[in-house]
Amino acid sequence: MTNDIGLDERWRPISGFARYEVSDLGRVKSHCGRRAVRILKPVIRDGYGFVKLGRDHDLPIHHLVLETFVGPRPAEMECRHLDGCRSNNRLSNLVWGTKSENYADRRGHGTANDGERHGHAKLTNDLVLAIYNSDLSDLEASQVFGVARKVVARIRFGQAWQGITGAPQQKPGQRRGEDNVRARLRLTWKLAGR
Repeated sequence: MTNDIGLDERWRPISGFARYEVSDLGRVKSHCGRRAVRILKPVIRDGYGFVKLGRDHDLPIHHLVLETFVGPRPAEMECRHLDGCRSNNRLSNLVWGTKSENYADRRGHGTANDGERHGHAKLTNDLVLAIYNSDLSDLEASQVFGVARKVVARIRFGQAWQGITGAPQQKPGQRRGEDNVRARLRLTWKLAGR
């Protein structure tokens, strides 16, 4: 069937909802009521399109498209929007993927809540980079920048705020593991069989 945009559109019935169909272009239609066929208008919540099927079921369109055309959601999988646009529910834009794949997509599209975009962020990206690049000790940096010493250490070791541009990486010359003078476990200890 060719739609009003001039593209071929395939429709399939939605499992468990006999009077509803979903298309590979992300549209949902109803075969109930006085009119023969009606395209449902999605309600947008947090950028995602939802449609109401029957009286009690308010479902996300992206899940309906994938479940109808690809199959049921595998365990531990999420719906990924490949282009990063939550309202683009075309089958060609949707795949099942892991939570980490979905998060990597968000980082790639610039839609992840990293750094100062996070709802609970107390620091700015510029302040984090200033902490990371300063030559002050952790204690001095914590006093100058007004943050806990532990926060300074986590930023400098790349354990916090990794998702920002110029993100903290391991500094050249930092000694890790057995090379660290403060390491509590030494190679000789391991070789002794203890």
